[in-house]
Amino acid sequence: MGSVTEGTKICVGNEVDFVVSFDGWGKEQPAFCIRENNPFFLYWATEACPPWMAEYLGDDGRFLFRKFKLHFLDSVQTAVTAVMGRKKKPFRLEMAGCCIGEGATCKGKISDGFYQNCDNCIFTVVQTKIGLCVQLIWNGNVYCSIDLAPTFNVPPVKPLDLARMVNNGMLREPRPLNWYR
Repeated sequence: MGSVTEGTKICVGNEVDFVVSFDGWGKEQPAFCIRENNPFFLYWATEACPPWMAEYLGDDGRFLFRKFKLHFLDSVQTAVTAVMGRKKKPFRLEMAGCCIGEGATCKGKISDGFYQNCDNCIFTVVQTKIGLCVQLIWNGNVYCSIDLAPTFNVPPVKPLDLARMVNNGMLREPRPLNWYR
């Protein structure tokens, strides 16, 4: 809170949110769409699908977000490890530690398409509902988190139309898994 330039800062801000835009998947024309009969998923919207994209699409053209997010997590972890592995660390930052460094065996694993953290670890890169979170340690004792929220180009939908589609989808049989929670 406060202003660094005015000298009124009273605490250290330790979280920042970034939107990661995947414009390469439909910069000219939206690559994805929302279908009125199932507004809970993104679907491939264009005629041709690039071969590198095919692994993220189901047989019905539905975007396999969990699979994409796992690959995104792995890529971000690789990048953070490469940057943080340098001799001179950027901005006095360190990676959050994993229990392996303390002589334990890490029990992190992928289960049902989700990465489940080990109970003994503070992971550097973790999944959130909509994206990833990079957790770092600043100055040796302050945890910092950077939330990365992926966004995809879809045709515009008016908010009330989207609310109508979602409400109708909730009332239609079969309902989405765990819709009542």
